[in-house]
Amino acid sequence: FLPALIGACGGLGAGIAYTFVRVLGKRGENSLRIIFFFSGFSCLICLPFMILNPAPMSGRSFLCLVGA
Repeated sequence: FLPALIGACGGLGAGIAYTFVRVLGKRGENSLRIIFFFSGFSCLICLPFMILNPAPMSGRSFLCLVGA
């Protein structure tokens, strides 16, 4: 149940984020600026968790990341 709830919350959060991006775009905000700040904010939020709980990547995981 918990993994399904986490997945649903992730989908809900993504839908809300896309809605806000569309609203900002209609208000004349540059879409590249929106994407830049959204990505920067996401990285800043994830950084403490990555520092406190480091996990080495396997070669296959690294290739998937580069491919993505």
